[in-house]
Formats: sequence, C-alpha cells, structure tokens
Amino acid sequence: MASGAYFYVLYSTMLLTALLNLGLAIPAPHSTTPDPPLHRRRLDMYSALGDSFAAGIAAGTPYDEDERNDNLTCGRYNGAYGVKLRDNRAVMSTQFQFLACSGSTIRDVRRGQLGDVHTDDDLVTVTIGGNNVDWHLVVNACVYRFDGPRAGDCNEALDNTGRLINDPTVVFNPLLDTIQALVTKTLTTKIYVTGYAKFWNQVTTQCDNVSWNFWWTPGASKMTRGLRQRMNDLLLQLNAQIRGAVLAAGSPRVFFVDYDGQFEGHRFCEEGVTEPQRRFQSRPNTWFFQFNTPIGSFTSANDGLTSSKSELPNNNAINGAQAGDASNANLPASSPDDNIFVPPTFPANVFYDMIQAARAASPDLEVNPIYAGANITVDHLGQIPMSLTKIFHPTSPGHAQIANTIATMIGVPLMLGGELRPKISNSNLQ
Repeated sequence: MASGAYFYVLYSTMLLTALLNLGLAIPAPHSTTPDPPLHRRRLDMYSALGDSFAAGIAAGTPYDEDERNDNLTCGRYNGAYGVKLRDNRAVMSTQFQFLACSGSTIRDVRRGQLGDVHTDDDLVTVTIGGNNVDWHLVVNACVYRFDGPRAGDCNEALDNTGRLINDPTVVFNPLLDTIQALVTKTLTTKIYVTGYAKFWNQVTTQCDNVSWNFWWTPGASKMTRGLRQRMNDLLLQLNAQIRGAVLAAGSPRVFFVDYDGQFEGHRFCEEGVTEPQRRFQSRPNTWFFQFNTPIGSFTSANDGLTSSKSELPNNNAINGAQAGDASNANLPASSPDDNIFVPPTFPANVFYDMIQAARAASPDLEVNPIYAGANITVDHLGQIPMSLTKIFHPTSPGHAQIANTIATMIGVPLMLGGELRPKISNSNLQ
C-alpha cells in the first residue's frame, strides 16, 4: 500500500473513532424502507373528540372509567367507537381521553374539547358537524313529528338543512379551522375525522306506506323512497363538506374516515324488515337506534362482539333504574329503555319539549299504537327517558364497525374479545 493511501485510511479511522467518542451522529445511508406504520408502537396517548356519534350515546353501559364529572351529562358510553378502538389489543392505548360530548357543535370542539388535547397525543379522532345543520329538525318534521299538528313541514326542514350544509360558514370553514388548530397544537399526532352513515335503505318498498309518527293522526307522513333518498343525500352532502375540510387542511397527518359503505345491509327499511321497530323487539342487524330499540345494544352473529348483561345500563349508574337481561340477542328485552332516565342531552331535550307542547295544545292526541305504553315523563331529577336520547344514533355493533374502519386505516385490524375482525378495503377512505 502506498504511504499516502496508508495515512488516508489511518486518518479516516482516527476521525471516525473521535466522532463516535464525542457521541456525534453519523448519517445512515439513504434507505428506501418506509417509516414503520403507526401501530408498530403503542398508541399510549389517544383523545376522542366530537358529538353524540363519538360519545356513543346509549351504546353499551354509561362510561365511568375516569373522574370527569360530565360523563353522564355528555352521554358517554362504553360502546362508543373510541372506547372500542382504545381497547383494541393492537392499539393498546393506556392514556385515553374521552372528550366527546353529546350535543356538541364544531365550535364546542374548537373552544372546549380541543383545549384538552395533548401536544404529544399519538392519535385523535373527531366526529362533528351534525348538530350544526339542524338535523334534529329533519328527524322531527320528516320522521317522528313529536310536536304533532304543530310539527313543521318536512320539505322546509330538508331545504333548511341543505342550505346549512352547503353554507361554507356553517361546516366547512369552522371545521377547517378546527382541524388546522389540531395540527398546529400537536406534534406528530395522526388525526382521523369521520363522516356519518346514511340511515336508510332507499330502494326497498315496504316503508313507502309506513308512518313513524309518534302521534296517531290522520294523514300521517310516510317514509317513501323519495323521502329516504333525500335524507340520505343530505348526509352525503355533509360528508362531502367534512371530507373537503380534511383535504383543505393539507396535512399528511389528517385523514377522512368514510365508513358509510360498511353500514350497507344494516340501515333502516332493509329488505324484509318490518318498520318501525316494535316495542321489546330485538333487531341486532340494524346498526341504528329507533325509539323502540331495546336498552343497551345487541350483537349480531358476525360483529365479533359478545352480548351480555354488561351491555345494559348499570343499575347504579342511572338512578337505580332496572335494566332487562338481554344476554340472548334473539329474545326481547325484559324492560324498555323508556324506564331508564338519563340527563337531557341535545336534541333529546328538544324532542321532549315538543311532546309536552303537543300534549298541552291538543290534550286529545293519541300516541301511535306502535309506541303505546311508552313513558314520556321526567323523573324526580328532571331526567328524560333514554328512548328519546338514542334515536338515529349507532348501536354498539355499529360503533364496532366505525372502530374497525379507523383501525384498518391505521393498519391494525380490530381485535376485540380475542377475535380478529376481517379487514376491509380502505382504498377510498383517505
């Protein structure tokens, strides 16, 4: 070896040794291997934000796993998708903040819930927007008409919600501002913003001549295919606004979660299903609550969960009310949930006030026989029946599917109760 080459090698070796002794980093060769997916490490820090769809109202048992004093008033339940995602053995979140609160608007999340998000959270989920567009007025005017003859016109309610959805100052702009605030506050947090699922099978015919009205009145409105399609179209428009805000945020850490397709076959008015649901009737394959859906949330054979008494409201959690045994999803519940009283959340408090106003204005009004025997009073604490709080919200199996969709996007199939849920395609989810 030439002396020059010898001294060059010797010098290089000495320099490398000196750098290592000083603790300086040596750049690694460029690697084409992608960064490890999020699920390769524990998702210790997880915050769940949003409205009643995120709070999981009426799904499972009341959430009481932390010291927050607003769990009941916010309608948080253990069957919520955030809790299911937290409990996923592939996620293993140990520091979970359940911040979602029923009745919340985008502004409530921006000015309230967002403040509790940690800068070093690993994961944040958000479901919000439905309460910004007067959706409860559509449910009242077009479906239940709780205020009887005083109920507004269905088409006017639909038009109003459509205007609100497509007004950028109502959903798009405030949601974009909220997402950007989350991105700014957090460091490496993955943020998953969900849409909503359509409520109706809009092509079946058996609902065309069926009324869901709470009061028995001549000329009751019917759930026609046209009405069901129009309500579904509004949900799709709302989802488009939410997706647009996610894309406009322009952050690689923010994702839109579209789980609507996973609810196919589990909506209202599915083929061969008699609507509306009868009192005490269990319907495990419908993933939304109706007025008469029994307490708790039942499981279907393919949802990967186990139904048990623990799925029902805890007797001690809600004023000592007695819950039925729904351990067998094929049997009716032994007690309807209008005998379970809960704090009035929006919009259930509005529905309750509508019923009382209708009774006061028209004392001779008769309840639709489908809802006969329903308790529509308040308890001694001013709480209202759960039957009003849960309508048009996902059941526990529905929440399991939402959690599964998010888990699949993260890269981990949802594992609950020791079972591995099948993966779904996520090609159109981001």
